[in-house]
Order: sequence, then C-alpha cells, then structure tokens
Amino acid sequence: MIDLSPLAKRIKAATQITVVTHRRPDGDAVGSALGLAFGIESAYPSKRVTLLCADPIPRRLAFLAHGREMETVFLPFPRPELVIAVDVASGSLLGEMQGQIEDLVDVKLDHHPGGEDFAPLCLVDPTASAAGEMVFDLLSLLDAPQDEGKRLWAMTALYAAIASDCGSFRYSNVTPRTHEIAAALIRAGVDGSTVCHALFESLEAGEVRATRCAYEKLSFHLDGRIALIVVTLEDRKKWQLDEEMLGLISAIPRTIGGVELGLVLRRMPEHPNTYKISARSGETVDARALCAEFGGGGHLRAAGGEIRADSPEEAEAILLEAAIRRMTT
Repeated sequence: MIDLSPLAKRIKAATQITVVTHRRPDGDAVGSALGLAFGIESAYPSKRVTLLCADPIPRRLAFLAHGREMETVFLPFPRPELVIAVDVASGSLLGEMQGQIEDLVDVKLDHHPGGEDFAPLCLVDPTASAAGEMVFDLLSLLDAPQDEGKRLWAMTALYAAIASDCGSFRYSNVTPRTHEIAAALIRAGVDGSTVCHALFESLEAGEVRATRCAYEKLSFHLDGRIALIVVTLEDRKKWQLDEEMLGLISAIPRTIGGVELGLVLRRMPEHPNTYKISARSGETVDARALCAEFGGGGHLRAAGGEIRADSPEEAEAILLEAAIRRMTT
C-alpha cells in the first residue's frame, strides 16, 4: 500500500473534479472510475465529478453506471480544479483524448509497473491487483458518506473492477489484501455473485459468435506451448463482430491444457495495418516483457500491445518469432 492521503486532501479541497481512464476501457477502468466518482459524490454531494474516456462504457459494463456516461469529448474551459487519471499507465493510453487532457492531469492513480510518470503526482502501487483496490483505500480516507445509495453504487463498481482484473479471483495477482477488500465490499452490501454473473456468465449473442470464431481460428505452436488466435477483417465481417464482442476471447487460449502462452491478434478495422495483441501467460513466460517489444505493457501474466503489419500472416509471423524466442532462450 502507498500513502494516498495527499490525493484525499486534494479531493476534499476541490469543487470540480474530472476522472479520466484509458481508451477501450475494461472492467477495472470502468469500475475504478465509476467507483471514484460515485464515492466522491456520496461523501460530498456538492462536488461535481466528470468522467472522461476516449471510448464509451462497454455494453456488458453498463449495469455499473446507473445511467451515467463517460464523456468522449473534452471541453477545456473552464479547467477542472483537479484531474485524476485512473488505471492509465501511460499518456498514450488516453487515446484520442491524449492531446487535450494529458497536460492537464494532476494525479496518476495506477497499479501497473513500468508505466510513465505523466502527471505531477504519480501514485502507483504494483502490489494492488487492480486500480479498484487503490480507489477503495482512497475512499476510506474521505469523510463519512451522506448518500448511502450512491455509496453502494461505488462499492459495487469497485468490486467489479477488482473481480475483472483478477479473473474472478483466479489470477496470480490476487493477494490476501484483495480478498480482504472484497470481503469489506460484501459487508458493505455488494452482491458479489450478481456482479460476477454479469461479468463472467452472461453473454450476448455477439459474444457467443466471437467465441465460436475464436475456437475456429485457434492454432498451436512450439509443441502446444503456445496457442494463438488471429482475427482478420474477414472474420469480423463473417461473424458480425465488433471490438467489444471480441474482448471476451483474450482468455480462451490459456484455458487449454499444456498452453503456457495464449495469444490473440485482432486486426483493427479503423486502422487496417494495426493488430492488437492480447497475451496471457503461465509461470514460465513474462507477458508484459513480450508486449513491451511492441510498445505495450500491462501485468506479468496479462498484457497487451500492437503490431503494424501489411497482412495477418506478417503480423502472426512477427508475434510468433518474438514469443518463441522468449520461450526458448
């Protein structure tokens, strides 16, 4: 744990606060941002909190928002008194908002090691399983909540943030502290089973199609130690898949027995020569180091990056060469 009291003091002193998170927000990004916003408003009803993100809240996470939206256009005037970046390892992850908002960020609140110090105050705790853990500790430093309904919304969002980033408490980033916070959230009234059902057991038709596509495109390499899925623009069209539907498939390759490194390559429709990497690894492979070769990062066992290539075959060859080299040297 790190000292979050300087940020708590700044929140108490500010009237207008902006919370920004990374592009293509995942469960931790959405849950942490919503949890922080609802938590501040619960403790201080007079404060105005704005949520910013280059992309909207994914459909599967909308249940956490209670009708609230993340603004995708930043209007710089008047300048917020306090801008907090949550779950953002580097300024580039702000996406299309980077040029507008990066220089205005006052505080970076994050749990990813090896990121960039792009704010005057950087609070980074690599021992936290999720940014949601840090927001939980931060909210405990604020005054007693006055709005119990919004407080429960905040606690539910933080539970979802933590459960998302640690795979429903299955990943190696889980610590005793993770379980202690989860227990505290449940004692606060969070219905953990309902949250986890919504996150992990409730699929839309498009996500089922994405799963079918993933298994159809699955290939194995290095005697079955690497499993790879490559999703092309043709696959997206055939299966009628958008980016959100494909978010589910990142974990699939590593669920197969004997696979030490699971990889997914997705060709991005808005940038046809760009391929997004999702990597999930076991104890023998550093997913973060692999993705760092491609301008990415993340966690030791779960990371992402991007490859520029003229064809899916070229992108696959580049990624496999790097993966095999790391696993055999």
